[in-house]
Amino acid sequence: MTYKNVTLGGGSYRFTGRMKGMDGDDQVTFKVIDSKTGQLAGVFKAGIKANGEFDLHHLGQFDLAKGNYDLQMEFNSSGMQVDWFHMKKS
Repeated sequence: MTYKNVTLGGGSYRFTGRMKGMDGDDQVTFKVIDSKTGQLAGVFKAGIKANGEFDLHHLGQFDLAKGNYDLQMEFNSSGMQVDWFHMKKS
């Protein structure tokens, strides 16, 4: 799942998702990619509880320069679900 060309002001951003896993070894990899250069600006891997319930999961905190970014979540299994995703500038 990718959000393309998201405009962000410079600063520190914390990313969180409300997700659930169904398999025993669910993981999500969250990537922040510079839209202009394609360079990876940050990556964070998180394990997701396989209890079938939605829980909040920290997806990383990154110091980003002002610019446009692609925000990408990659899942290691098809049994994962995302209810919502948000970011907060600190």
